[in-house]
Amino acid sequence: SARTSQGSPPHVAPMAPAAPLAPDRPTGATAPGAAAPAVSAPAASMQRPPVSLETAEDWIALVPALGLKGPAFQLGSHAQFHGYADGVLRLHLPEEDAHLRSEASVRKLCEALAQPLGIGNLQLRFEAAPARAGSDTLQQRDARARDQRQREAEATFRNDPVVASLLGQGGAIVPDSIRPLPEN
Repeated sequence: SARTSQGSPPHVAPMAPAAPLAPDRPTGATAPGAAAPAVSAPAASMQRPPVSLETAEDWIALVPALGLKGPAFQLGSHAQFHGYADGVLRLHLPEEDAHLRSEASVRKLCEALAQPLGIGNLQLRFEAAPARAGSDTLQQRDARARDQRQREAEATFRNDPVVASLLGQGGAIVPDSIRPLPEN
């Protein structure tokens, strides 16, 4: 019985739906050499299918999922999505963030995007003009969310009956002392 319970999980994991996805999504459908598809097919079955990158929303969802840190993450989160087609990702980086566009950061961002996009030779092009109005960056969206959480924390604190009582008795709130609880 203990042997069966220990043996079951390894049999369940390999039968996950990832294995059947490889035949449904052939990425290299050229048949010049049988060895190349055989080598890439097992690798493709272990990886997720390429993600969709058609909108700014797709870009904003993709950047945090890349697992980037430091300047490469900052580059991705401050870049505004313009478009993606034929292995070329077009972004806009505001002038005040130009320092994030180092060769190392661009290379790391390209390397991180290669697998999820299913392309080995990704090109980044930086557009001079921002995308259409209303198109956010991850950094802008995160800043707005932080500001909203801050406003809500301040309102909740001020509306607490004990705090209202203390303020009514001459108490004061130290500016910038209210912080929202961390999200975990």
